[in-house]
Amino acid sequence: MRYVGKGPLRAIAPRLLGCFLALSLAPAAMAQDTGAETPGLLPGMNRETLVDPATFDISGGWEYTSEWGAGLIDIYQSGGSIVLELVSGSTCDPAEMCTLTGGIEDKALIVSVTAAVPQGGSATSSFVIYFESENVAAGMGTSVWRGEGHEMRWDYLINMQRPGTGED
Repeated sequence: MRYVGKGPLRAIAPRLLGCFLALSLAPAAMAQDTGAETPGLLPGMNRETLVDPATFDISGGWEYTSEWGAGLIDIYQSGGSIVLELVSGSTCDPAEMCTLTGGIEDKALIVSVTAAVPQGGSATSSFVIYFESENVAAGMGTSVWRGEGHEMRWDYLINMQRPGTGED
């Protein structure tokens, strides 16, 4: 994780992370533009061998692990968007920070959420997730808090697999 900011907020950064942590970087072309850059592939990934999530059903439950925890994610379609919901393993305050929406673009699931947070300011969380198979995915997440003239940013990796598949 990386913290960007100054002053007394540095001491509360870990607590704020727990308040609104959710999952990737949203590209400018996405409908819910967060102003973040689209990340490249993770080390060891080859775009040619990735499975396009538009070609299979990514809906359902997924187990995830990341630098900040582990738990369950539920992915489903709602209207014309894909919804990624953090079911467990993360504390979201406000609760809507656990529900990210977006779509599929260039072999990646790209989702994000922005909300006002009780501590003041706003928080944005986003994920870019690439699928190595129909049962295994990995990507990058970013969470950003902005308020009172400060900004804190956390970048992290996320790994996902469908429960019971035994794939790594």
